[in-house]
Amino acid sequence: MSIMTSVVGGLKKFFSWWTFYRLVLVLVLLNIVDAGSTHLAIKVYGPNIELNPLMRWLWIQSPYYFWMIKLTLSVIGLTVIGHFDNDRDGKSPRALIALAVIVYVAVLLGHLQVWALYFRGF
Repeated sequence: MSIMTSVVGGLKKFFSWWTFYRLVLVLVLLNIVDAGSTHLAIKVYGPNIELNPLMRWLWIQSPYYFWMIKLTLSVIGLTVIGHFDNDRDGKSPRALIALAVIVYVAVLLGHLQVWALYFRGF
């Protein structure tokens, strides 16, 4: 194996994990924005605006429980996904986290729709 092949392989591995950590960071930020937007929406519209029954129940119990469980479940999920490595180059964890980012973007688009209605006076 030549030195160049070794260097290129090392760079590919580095950027593979760098992409993974950027996706994790984006997912964490989207989760916090989702929780904050949900918090504000529940304050304005009441707990029935939350579509997830578990999160709605937690909010009714205490907003602190809502935040604690929402953020804790995300960390646990990321930890499990990070250890779920079916193939050597880590494509499975990246694909799962990319899917989660897409889902969170869709959820946040729903939040934008709720806030657009709020600012229009509905």
